[in-house]
Amino acid sequence: MTTATLEIPKTLTASEMEKNPSLWKEFELYEGVPIQMTYAKPEHMIHKCMRYLEYGAKEVWVLFPEEKLLQVYQPDRTAKIFQEGIYEPSYMNGFALDLGKLFRK
Repeated sequence: MTTATLEIPKTLTASEMEKNPSLWKEFELYEGVPIQMTYAKPEHMIHKCMRYLEYGAKEVWVLFPEEKLLQVYQPDRTAKIFQEGIYEPSYMNGFALDLGKLFRK
């Protein structure tokens, strides 16, 4: 039996990964470094959310389609969970996210 190995460079850009979509199934870019992921671990996800906030994001949204919920991380390091209704972030002038439509309840 012959097995093929995929040579992964030490650093990549998102554009370079776009050229090989199969990489997205196994790898994730973290500060330009491809990291092989088995599955998303909560600590890793929280760390990424905090990094986005440190760099100026107003909020970080994490969607959980199977659970039909939206988790919103905020700059004060708190998170809120929304499962139904309409979410209207004050900083997005007039934008409203209907969770029922999003998750097709």
